[in-house]
Amino acid sequence: MEIYKNKHVWLILILLLAFSLNFTPHKDYPYPVHVDEWQNLAISQAILDEENVIYTDPFMGEKTKTNDLEIGLRLFLAVFKELTGFSWIFIFRYMPGIIFIFTVLAVYIFANREGYGLQAAFLMAFVPTTVRLIGPGFLVAVGIGIMFIPLSLFLAYNVKKYIVLLFFIAFLFLAHPPTALALITVLIPFVLLNYRNDHKHSIYITAVLIFAFLISSPRLLYLVKPTAISMISFSTWYLPFAPTIYDVYGYLLTFIFIVGFGALVWRGKIKDYSLVCASILLALPIAVYSYYYIGNGIIYDRNYSYLMVLMSIIGGYGLLRISTALKKYRFAMVIYILLIVSILFFAVNAHSNIQYYHIMDKQEYGDYLWIKENLGDIQGKSVIEPWEARAYVPVTGRNVYSYIPLGPSELCEKRNREISEFFDNNGENSTFLMVNNISIVYHKEDIMNPDLVEVKPNIYLYGVEW
Repeated sequence: MEIYKNKHVWLILILLLAFSLNFTPHKDYPYPVHVDEWQNLAISQAILDEENVIYTDPFMGEKTKTNDLEIGLRLFLAVFKELTGFSWIFIFRYMPGIIFIFTVLAVYIFANREGYGLQAAFLMAFVPTTVRLIGPGFLVAVGIGIMFIPLSLFLAYNVKKYIVLLFFIAFLFLAHPPTALALITVLIPFVLLNYRNDHKHSIYITAVLIFAFLISSPRLLYLVKPTAISMISFSTWYLPFAPTIYDVYGYLLTFIFIVGFGALVWRGKIKDYSLVCASILLALPIAVYSYYYIGNGIIYDRNYSYLMVLMSIIGGYGLLRISTALKKYRFAMVIYILLIVSILFFAVNAHSNIQYYHIMDKQEYGDYLWIKENLGDIQGKSVIEPWEARAYVPVTGRNVYSYIPLGPSELCEKRNREISEFFDNNGENSTFLMVNNISIVYHKEDIMNPDLVEVKPNIYLYGVEW
């Protein structure tokens, strides 16, 4: 079916579509959205302020972080900010979409060698971003990391650039170890299946994988044993189960993936079997954890994004086979166009219906900026609703008494109860403020404490002359 006469025009349209859909979380909201984005902003800012990858926790300021598992990402963001001079708000709003364009382009480059680059890129454009499973719409490690999957597949399957492959995997171990493990999982089937055909190539790739891990091993060795144990142990994630993959990726796109899966198996090349086996290996932890509660919750969650990358690539071949099969029918072009329109309709509708939370609104952003610009020299901590503290810290640059952490924390839970009690009693407990060295209180409801001075609506000072 001659529908791709000008590949470059179609590719540009696909990239624009990808950016548009991926921009959905930030379209009507100019600030970072996901809590992990705020975490990355705060830590990247701390790295810049302290000019060191060993930094003081920017939230409560009570401990020094010496082994940040995502330091590669945060350092990259800090350097990018320093070199470009772009504002943090600009970076976190637009960079996810720009990175996703390169991810879709990487999928095109990889699949184009086999003749279905446009189809794979088209399907990749619809990979969603959700609050639970994250994805490419947020400036987080997973969103950046998935770009390296098609790039590494291209290097391993086609050009044999071992140094570049080593750099990719080593960077992922520094930026997001789960993504590095996912990439190794994706490459293992090709290493094994291609050994008989080109044993040197398989040995070199294996050496790259081992060496990339060894480079990062001083900071990761302590995780090897508990991670391995967690993969074979019964466990319960503190979050509820995620939706099934076809609910996330879409029923129609999943059907096209199944067509591509079967078509690749039927074609029977080593590269085809490698892709198919890799998708099975990525789906396995999701299935086992969902049905038997065995496995690691983090890997369970993150594998959705990795799997959807492979589903897009494999589905691209499925879309090609569908278009070829339709050639025998009289209204082939009409049927194929209806299929494409259906994909667009359901996928765009699904993206528009995804719900995102907002930690901060425009008024709060203005208040936080005022605090930064007018109260920057005041010593002491701030007390604010723990959830709102996630955005308060990176915007104001001030420490808080407590906040909502990314995972369970007895200390934060205890302090959050104290904060809740303090606000429930209209902020009357001055002893709580004095004992905990709190000088700034931010609250959007009235505070009834004569010891607090309201310097601006919602902003109060304690023990500070104004």
